[in-house]
Amino acid sequence: MATLSNLQRQAVAGYLRWCLHHDTYEFERPSIKRALTEYWEHPGRSAEIDGAAVLP
Repeated sequence: MATLSNLQRQAVAGYLRWCLHHDTYEFERPSIKRALTEYWEHPGRSAEIDGAAVLP
């Protein structure tokens, strides 16, 4: 599995934060928030979490 660069991780996190403010993703908000707090915004913890991230 390839790892993402810091810039790529920031882009994914930015996209997920953008999704939080759009009604299209209303039902996914809890999963998006969890993905941000447990995976995308804390890259050092990513090895601790198995499958918790929600990919766009």
